[in-house]
Amino acid sequence: MKKKIHYSLQRGTKILEIEDELCQYIKSFGKMHKAKLYSSFDTVIHQLKSQTINIIDWGCGQAVATSLLIEYIKEHKLDINILNIILIEPSVLALSRGLCILMF
Repeated sequence: MKKKIHYSLQRGTKILEIEDELCQYIKSFGKMHKAKLYSSFDTVIHQLKSQTINIIDWGCGQAVATSLLIEYIKEHKLDINILNIILIEPSVLALSRGLCILMF
């Protein structure tokens, strides 16, 4: 069953509609997202030192990129303040999960 759900995710491009898809997405793509984003953050984050920023996460899914950016800022004890976060996502279920993740 899990392989069937994995393949139904269309390599991570599917609009997620059920809870099992949310969980499988994180399992299938979570580590890859973290590695790619942390590599990107390492390259550009120095430009944001002592800045106040707004985050606009288009196609945010479960807000993985936003939550990883916040985690990265905390882990590296960076002086970056986040003023606003705007999440844009067609899947109400994924957006709801993302909001829950960011609130904790």
